Amino acid sequence: MKILALRVSAFRRFDGGVAIETFGDGVNVLGGPNEMGKSTLFHALEAAFLLRHKVSGAALDAMRPYTGGEPLVEVDFEAEGGRWRIRKQFGRGASAALSDLEAGSIVARNAEAEERLAALTGRSGELPGGLGLVWVRQQRSLLPPDPDLDPETGKEKARGEKAVLRELIGREIEAAASDVALGGVLEKTKRALDLLSTPSRDKMKKDGPLYVAHQLREDAKTKRDETFEIVRAAEQRLNQIAAMTSQLSDLEGEAASIVQTGSRLPELEERRAAELDVRSRRDLAREAMRAREAEYGAALGALTSRQKHVASLGEKRAIHDKAVEIAQQIEALVSDIDADPAIPSVIDRLGTLDKAKALAEAELSGHAATVDIALEEGGKGKVLAGDRVLTESARFTVVEPLEIRIAGIAAIRVSTAHAARGAELRTESEAISREIADTLNRLGVATIEDARQRGLSRAKKGTDVSAARTRLADLSPRGVSGLAKEIADMEAVLNADAQSSISDEDVQRLKAIALDARATFDALNAKAMPDDAFRGLESGIVTARRAEEGRKAEIGRLKDGLAHAKGAQQAIDESGRASELAAREGDLERSEAEFQRLRHEAEALRLLERTLIEIEGRAKSAYFVPVSRRLSGHLARVFGASELTFRDDFAVDTMLRGGAVEKVSALSDGTREQLAVLVRLTFAEILAGSGNGVPLVLDDPLVYADDARFAAVCGELSASSAVPQIVLLTCRERAFEILPGRRLTVTNWRPER
Repeated sequence: MKILALRVSAFRRFDGGVAIETFGDGVNVLGGPNEMGKSTLFHALEAAFLLRHKVSGAALDAMRPYTGGEPLVEVDFEAEGGRWRIRKQFGRGASAALSDLEAGSIVARNAEAEERLAALTGRSGELPGGLGLVWVRQQRSLLPPDPDLDPETGKEKARGEKAVLRELIGREIEAAASDVALGGVLEKTKRALDLLSTPSRDKMKKDGPLYVAHQLREDAKTKRDETFEIVRAAEQRLNQIAAMTSQLSDLEGEAASIVQTGSRLPELEERRAAELDVRSRRDLAREAMRAREAEYGAALGALTSRQKHVASLGEKRAIHDKAVEIAQQIEALVSDIDADPAIPSVIDRLGTLDKAKALAEAELSGHAATVDIALEEGGKGKVLAGDRVLTESARFTVVEPLEIRIAGIAAIRVSTAHAARGAELRTESEAISREIADTLNRLGVATIEDARQRGLSRAKKGTDVSAARTRLADLSPRGVSGLAKEIADMEAVLNADAQSSISDEDVQRLKAIALDARATFDALNAKAMPDDAFRGLESGIVTARRAEEGRKAEIGRLKDGLAHAKGAQQAIDESGRASELAAREGDLERSEAEFQRLRHEAEALRLLERTLIEIEGRAKSAYFVPVSRRLSGHLARVFGASELTFRDDFAVDTMLRGGAVEKVSALSDGTREQLAVLVRLTFAEILAGSGNGVPLVLDDPLVYADDARFAAVCGELSASSAVPQIVLLTCRERAFEILPGRRLTVTNWRPER
C-alpha cells in the first residue's frame, strides 16, 4: 500500500481546503514551522483509514475547526495492484465513498465502502491492525513501541496489532506447527479448570462443581454443628433442671424454717424507730446549741472589737500628738531656713571672691617695691609719706607712685616699672574687698569662715526638715489633717455604738445560755446510738429485707426456669432432633470426600496448566527471532553491539549492551525515541516482507536525538528499501536535509461538493 495524495477541508487547524498531491515511493518529507498543520494532516490520514464516517461525540468534535464546519478527508492510495480513492464526509451529511481511479467510478458507499477499505488495507473490522504498528503520532515516539498500546491514553487496548505480528511471524517459523497441538491441550485444560476456579486461579468459580461441593460440605458441617449444639444443649438443660430443683428445695425449706421461728426484721425496725426519735431530738438540740454559741460568739466579738477600737483610738491620738509636735518643729525649721540669707549661692560667691582677692594681691605683691623708712631721734613728724605723717619707722609696699616729703629738705618720688598694672590690681582688690565686706555685713558675720559655718548650719536645718518630714510620713501618710479625720471617724463610730453596745454582763449571760444548750446536746448525744452502730442497724434491716425479698424472687425465678427448661426439653424429645447426630455426621463425611476429590482435581489441573504455559512460553520465544533478526542490524549501526528483548506481548522490555541489561523505561528520552523509530521501521519491514506492506508514517520524530544518532537513524530510514513508502512530518527542515527523498508541499484545494 502507498499513499498517492491527501486532501482535507474544515479539519482541525484548516478552515479551508488544502492538499498534498506529490507523494511518491521511498522517503517523503513534509517540513514546515510549528502550527503549520503537519499533525493535522497526520490525523486526517488516521481519520480516512481508521475512523468510521459516522463517528460522533468527542472524536468528531476533535476534528472540527474552531470556526465550525463539517470535516472532509479524501485520500488517493495504491493497494492490491490498483489505484483507489477514499472520500469521507464527517458530521452532518456523513458519508463514505470508495472509488476505483483506473475505472473512474465509485465502487462502494458508506458501510460497504468502510468494509472494502479495511480489506484493501489489511485491517480486521475497525481495529487499526498493521497501520497502527507503523503510524506514529507526534510525541508518541517517546512511548514504548508496544503493540496494542492506545496512542490517546498510553494504556493497553485491543487494536489488532499483536495479532498481525503473530500471523506474519508465524509463517516464518516451524515451531508454529507443534504450537497448534500444544494450544489445543492447554485450551482443554483451561476450560476444565475454568469450571472449577476463577481466571486468576486463586478462588473457586461461583456455582462451579468445586464451589457447589464446598457449599454442600459447609451446609453439612453447619447442620452437623447445629445438631451437635442441640444435643449438647439438651444435656446442659437436664443438668440445669437437676440443679434448679435442688436449689428450689433448699430455699423453700429455709423459708419454712423462718416462718416457724419468726423473723428478726420487726425487732430491728422497732429499735431503728426509737433511735430515730433520739437522733431527731439530738439534732434539734445541736441546732439550738449552735445558735446560742453563735449569739455568744457574736456578742464576745462585738465587745472585743469595741475594746480594740478604744485602744486603737488612744494609739491614734498619741500618734496625732506626736505628729503635731513634728509638724511644729518642721514649721520652725522652715521659718529659720527662709529667714537665713546664708544660702549656698551666697556662700559660694564669697569663696569665689576670696580666691579672686588672693590672686589679685599675689599678683600685686609680685609687681610692688618695698620702701623702709627708719626715723631718727628728732625726725618724728617731719616726714610725710603720701598722706601719712610718720611718727615712727614704717615699711611701705609701693605699687603706685609714692611721694615722700621731708619738710625743708626734699621731696622724694618712688615708683615701679608696672605702676599702671599695679593700679588696676589695687582697684580690683579694693572692689572685691568692698563686696566681701557688704556680704558679710548682710549675713551678720565678721569673717568668711563665719559665713561658711552659717551656711553649714542652714544646710543642717534643711536635713533636719527632711528627716522630720520622713518621720511625719511614717506616722501619718495622709498628714496631720488626715490623721485627725481618722480620729474623728473612729470617735463617731464609738459614739454611735455607745447606745447599742454589749456590756460585759450581757456577754457573760449569753455564755451561760450557750453552756446550758451544749449540756442538753451532750446528754442527748450520749443517749443516741453511735453512727457506726446506727449504720450497722440500718444495714442489718436492708440485708434482712433483701434476703427475704431475694429468697422470694429466687424461688419464683427457679420455678419459672424449671417450667421453661422442662418444656424445652420435652419439645426436643418430641421432635427427635437429638437422635439425628449420627446421620448428620455421615452426611458431612460424604460431602467432605467429594469436596476433597474436586479440590485435588483442581490442583492437578492448575499444575498441568502451569506446565503447559511454560512449554508454550518456550515455543513462543521462537516468535521473536524474526523481529530480533531484522532489528539487530539497525541496532548495531546506531548503538553498536546491542540487543533488545521483548515480553510475550511483543512489548519492548530491556536493552542489552556492553554486558549490562537496562530497562528501556529507564533510558533517556532520546534513546527511547530512537529505539521506537527503529522498532517501527522493523515492523514496517516485516509487513512489507509478508506482501502486506503499508507506509511508515512518523509525525515529528527524533526530537531528542543528538547529531550522531540523528544521522545514524536517518541512514537506516533512507537505506530501508524493503518499506514501500516512508512519510515524515517535521518542523526541523534543516536537520532533515541529510535525509534524501521527496520534499512534499501543501497546496490549496477546493473540494467538489
